[in-house]
Amino acid sequence: MTTHPRTALSHNQRGLTLVEAMVAMTVAAILLSMAVPSLRDFIASNQMSTEVNNFLAAYYNARSEAAKRHQRTIVCPSTDNINCTGGVNWHQGWITVADANGDGSASSGDVLLSANPALASRFEATSGGTTQIAITSDGRTPGSNLTITFCDSDSVVDDRLVRINNAGRAYLQKGGTPGC
Repeated sequence: MTTHPRTALSHNQRGLTLVEAMVAMTVAAILLSMAVPSLRDFIASNQMSTEVNNFLAAYYNARSEAAKRHQRTIVCPSTDNINCTGGVNWHQGWITVADANGDGSASSGDVLLSANPALASRFEATSGGTTQIAITSDGRTPGSNLTITFCDSDSVVDDRLVRINNAGRAYLQKGGTPGC
């Protein structure tokens, strides 16, 4: 009995047919299209958390320096990482100074303790009228009940609110809506 050479080869072939490959690619494309938006949101949320945590770290460092130096420290918005702007736009950056001359504001003669650069361009941070946070040597922030709102201009991530009370306690609260 003779077998046809093509029939003998077909039993030993391995791999996918074109139809099977196309079905696999379609399934992969569908799964990828569902995963990419979630990944984008995850990255944006982590970036927002990083920015808020950087601010909180600067605040707690200023509080620690006030206790260590036994003098007032000030955290304020800054665009040049040297001087306070006197504004409420914290997303442009901020500085921490030790109030060496005791005048209650960041001015010449004060010691620059740290400077933080501007936030990523998609994020904004503003406070409602508060232009600086003055921290006494016992860690209090008298007259500074304030909220700094961190928001995402791309409206992907919910707002984050940093609240600091007169006792100097800072806490984080998620806002209800995304966007600025």
